[in-house]
Amino acid sequence: MNLGYNDKVFQVDIIKLKKSLRIFIPKKAKPLRFFTTETIEKLNKFLNSPARKKKKRKEYLEKRQLQEKVKYLELQKKLEEEKQLTKKRPRKRYGK
Repeated sequence: MNLGYNDKVFQVDIIKLKKSLRIFIPKKAKPLRFFTTETIEKLNKFLNSPARKKKKRKEYLEKRQLQEKVKYLELQKKLEEEKQLTKKRPRKRYGK
């Protein structure tokens, strides 16, 4: 089957998964490269390093803290606006 993408036409194989779900694989595609055991070990060593995990955790906590501050300030601003709108007006006293 021919498939057009970015003004180019590709020969593709179709793999049907469900009724309307398909995977299109180009026929001229390079074969998939899998990791060797050495590269997997290096990758795991990098991903599981304590320094990297500590840095990621610190970035995550800083981001959460900043989001909470922004949320708190927005809430305070909203409360101030509501307070201004609902400010009590003095009652008019008739007859005095």
